[in-house]
Amino acid sequence: MSDPDPAPPNSASAREHTSRGVGLTLFSAACAALYFIPFKLASSLAPRGAVVFAAMLVAAVVNTLLSLRRATARPRLDRITSATIVVLGVLTVIGNLCIAHALVLVDAGATSVLLQTQILLVALGGWLLLGERLSARFIVGAGIVLAGLAVMQRPGVALQEVEAAGLLWAMGGTVNFALMTLWIRYAIHSIEPVFANAGRLWLAVALLLALPGTAGAVVELDARVWLLCAAAGLAGPVISRLAVMYALRHVTASRAALIGLSTPVVAFALDYLLLDVVPQRHQLLGAAVILLGLGLPVAEMLRPPSGP
Repeated sequence: MSDPDPAPPNSASAREHTSRGVGLTLFSAACAALYFIPFKLASSLAPRGAVVFAAMLVAAVVNTLLSLRRATARPRLDRITSATIVVLGVLTVIGNLCIAHALVLVDAGATSVLLQTQILLVALGGWLLLGERLSARFIVGAGIVLAGLAVMQRPGVALQEVEAAGLLWAMGGTVNFALMTLWIRYAIHSIEPVFANAGRLWLAVALLLALPGTAGAVVELDARVWLLCAAAGLAGPVISRLAVMYALRHVTASRAALIGLSTPVVAFALDYLLLDVVPQRHQLLGAAVILLGLGLPVAEMLRPPSGP
């Protein structure tokens, strides 16, 4: 594989191209943080599998309606689109089940932070598989971000068994979402994002429905849980996912993943505002370090072109 989308040759066009990708990625990160709040609340009121299914079902319906409204011609279900639907559908199911388990054991902000370690996998995969170049600022920024994650986890404090289990579930989601980012970057210029996202969501719904006990648990969900699942489905699988898919037309997978590290900061703020969960001092310090690391490569990406 190679990077499918080199920057435009004109420096001003390249900056505008990159700025659009940065903006879409930041918007996606904010929606991803918002997703955790209703998802966690719904998971505390109903079985995790049923919550994931309900959120995916609402997302699939909304995304399909959006696809039908946008379509000016019948989308092509070619080989790359079909492969994208299958790959993303399977990874969606596994990743969301991992998150659902993690959120039972870890608060939304910490879960979001753990998911952002996917930057390592995306950067490595982008370099090896997509031919993406990693600048010195990117590498330094990623290192600072890792330091922030270490601060947030309070090195030297022994983890309880339940915390370790939450960590493992969150890392399972991390691997899946890193693979999703790499695949989307590889295929993005050969697919129609809204149509492909609708397909992957319906495949995810079908796979989840095949799990034992899912149908019975979904029937028993009350209106409050359905509303929470609808909010989670709209914020995450629809808006956040589509935003990052379009962003990956403009920025590399590693850059998109690094910019996505702004998600934990928003997640902690929403935890405080909506759930009355007060971040601890080490979590706030870690978030500040993460933002510092994020600022280095973003400033480089948005730097005005030199010369006349």
